[in-house]
Amino acid sequence: MSFQFNWEKAFEKARSGDRRMMNEHVSNLYSNVLYPYLKEKAHHIEDVKDISNRVIEIFWQRFYINAQELPKNVNGYVYRMAMNAFVQFKRRKNKKNSTEVILNNEDHEFIFNSINNSVEDSHMIKNDQEEKEEMLTLMLKVFDKLEEKCKKIIKLNIYEGIRMKEIADIMGFATANAATKKKIHCLQHIKKLMYSEISL
Repeated sequence: MSFQFNWEKAFEKARSGDRRMMNEHVSNLYSNVLYPYLKEKAHHIEDVKDISNRVIEIFWQRFYINAQELPKNVNGYVYRMAMNAFVQFKRRKNKKNSTEVILNNEDHEFIFNSINNSVEDSHMIKNDQEEKEEMLTLMLKVFDKLEEKCKKIIKLNIYEGIRMKEIADIMGFATANAATKKKIHCLQHIKKLMYSEISL
C-alpha cells in the first residue's frame, strides 16, 4: 500500500511539538518521490542524495519555516523542484573549469574588471593567460576571507545559478530584495579585499 501524504496535518503536529508524522513524511518524500525520479537521471547515489537533500531543504524552508501556502498537488510540485534542482546540478557538472565559470558570469565580470583596472594602474600587465590565472588565484584567496553568509549567497547564486527568491527562502531572508542587497554588499566587500591584496 502506497504512503498517504497529509502535509497539512504533518505540519500541524510538528508545530505542536510532535515531529513523528513529519519525519515519516520527509522519509517517504525521499524514498517514494525523489529517489525513484532522480536515480534514473543522476545515476550516482551520492548525487541523488545531494539533490534530494537540496529539494527537501528548500521545501522545508518554504512551507514549514516561512509558512507559505502548500500547493494543491504537493508531490507534483516536488517533482518540478527536483527537475529544476537536477538541471542546476547538470549545469554545474558541465562546467569545464572554475575559470570558465568566473569569466562567463556577470557578477564575476564586475570583479574581474575591477582587478584588471587595478593591475593596469599598478603596471603589472602580463600576457592574458597569466593575468587570468593570477586573477582566479586572487579571487579564490579573497573568497576564503568572506563571512559564511556571503560565501553561501555567492555559492548558491553565482556558482549554482539559484534565483535570489529561492536563496531568500533557504537562508531565511525576509524577501528576495533583502537577499539581493546582502549579495551586493558581499560583492562590494570582495572588491575591497581585492584592492587590498593587490596593493600589498
